[in-house]
Amino acid sequence: MRFAPTRRWKNAALNVTGLICGVALMAACGTGGDPVLVQQPPTTSITSTTAPVESLSVAKTTLPALDVDGFAPSSTEPVDTRPIVIYDTDMGPDVDDVLALAMLHNYADQGLVEIGAVTVSRNSEPGARYADAVNTFYGRPDVPIGIHKSSYVSFNDSTLFTAKADSWPHELDMGQVDDGFRLQRRIMADALEAQREVIIVQTGFSGNLAELLKSEADDLSDLNGIDLVTETVSVLSVMAGSTEMGIVEFNIERDIGSARYLFWKWPTKLVLSPFELGNALHYPYSSITSDYNWTDRHPVREAYEYKDLSWHRDAPPYYDMKSWDLTSVMYAVEPDSPRFKISGSGLVTVAEDGRTTFRPGEGNGLRQDYVLDRARQYSEQERQAIINEMIELVSFQPQPDLERDPGQDQPDQDSE
Repeated sequence: MRFAPTRRWKNAALNVTGLICGVALMAACGTGGDPVLVQQPPTTSITSTTAPVESLSVAKTTLPALDVDGFAPSSTEPVDTRPIVIYDTDMGPDVDDVLALAMLHNYADQGLVEIGAVTVSRNSEPGARYADAVNTFYGRPDVPIGIHKSSYVSFNDSTLFTAKADSWPHELDMGQVDDGFRLQRRIMADALEAQREVIIVQTGFSGNLAELLKSEADDLSDLNGIDLVTETVSVLSVMAGSTEMGIVEFNIERDIGSARYLFWKWPTKLVLSPFELGNALHYPYSSITSDYNWTDRHPVREAYEYKDLSWHRDAPPYYDMKSWDLTSVMYAVEPDSPRFKISGSGLVTVAEDGRTTFRPGEGNGLRQDYVLDRARQYSEQERQAIINEMIELVSFQPQPDLERDPGQDQPDQDSE
């Protein structure tokens, strides 16, 4: 049976609290109508993205060890209600992938999610190393990294910010880096055993997830890819496609075959953040120059300001970055937030030429798709409110107890 617990916006502990109250109520009722002395349930804090970071904690609780007329819970082990996020990214061509990963670390610090893995959807060692460097900076050096080893999608990383990966402390052993889809299978198999929810955020190409869907039973799980996804993944939040401009969007265009397979075969809820939305939500360069000065070096700031960042030929060297990938992360972690307008259900398909279509009211027998509405549906005030949230979520100063020392044993900033 598929495990997909309900989550509520800014309330990662609500379900566990309800469970504890239910157990207490059962104990209070007893089995024969006699009054029963009930052990009080522990206090469980409700996490909120508006609270100071220092006050937030992982949403875990321990069930009370009740023993009423022979009734006792089967386990008193802590129950972890956080969804496990797999972040699938092309890490390198644009810095919104780095911004989105930093945002995920903020959500993890708040106890809203656990970062299960980062999988790079192109065969790029510098891209994998930069992802590991960012994870290390935020105090999570053990987050596993995978890459799409069979990918033919390539860029010259020497011209991208990923060329600076080894100027940051990290210890990624590329010899130990697994295929992206294999790592995804491992995370899902472990989550299924632990009865944990998985959400996937894809902000790059579709090769890893297409191979995941095509995968057969193996040493990691006796389920094939589609069945494993069905049993564990509640939602795929994907930045790709264009639903109104008629263009072949970049993440689709670079691997049309994989994108077509993904949108054809994906078995659970899919939410599309289209080109049009992120294209109108610009992360301001002024934030890069002012909001990251709590540390001498910052991987987001240096990625943004790397001299060859602007591979967009029509853009100046430093500019307000279009925030495509951030919208997918924000929706995935806080799906009940009122910040985004969302379509009714329908079906997203990718044509042979890579053009994306959303057909309201349709389905493929497996799932229902949704689209975050285009930016012109938002007022200027609403757009600015989303941008302000992005700034707050990305530029946060991590909790002091996280282990990091970006200044230790680092090469000169301008070294390659």
